[in-house]
Amino acid sequence: MVTLNFTAMDSHPSVVSALFRKLLSQRFAPWLRRTAKVRTKTEPTYVWALEAAGGQLAVHWLVLIPSEIRAAFEEKLGSWTNEISGGEADETAVDVRPISNLLGARKYILKGTEPNYAALLKINHVNQGEVIGKRAGASKNLSHFQRRKAGYRPKRWAPIPIRPTI
Repeated sequence: MVTLNFTAMDSHPSVVSALFRKLLSQRFAPWLRRTAKVRTKTEPTYVWALEAAGGQLAVHWLVLIPSEIRAAFEEKLGSWTNEISGGEADETAVDVRPISNLLGARKYILKGTEPNYAALLKINHVNQGEVIGKRAGASKNLSHFQRRKAGYRPKRWAPIPIRPTI
């Protein structure tokens, strides 16, 4: 799990979502395709959420990085953040940690979802502040179409009626 603190990078809130998506499409994905092609067959696989709670504007990024290239990824991540932020980010701007509890990571990244959906997913909703632009996303290989094409069958659950919040 990677946390990028855009407040520590001195980035304006109106451009953070676009900056992160630029990092994904112009830095991370091409690098992974070049690097992983040599060592292991890995497609860019990730989910991310942008939050603006507690005076911090940050992206939480759950990303699959093969262990063979993890050190190279962490090294590149520092230069990418400096490039996209247009300056030298301080040491609190990037935090990389392995995920030891995937269910907990899922709940953590989804904590800002709409309250009724959070209840449906058994997640404690926490207001994550106002975000300008896209708040969350996932890699293309995790799309509904790609999962169906790969034969993925989700566990079935009984939907709970959603009541609109006011």
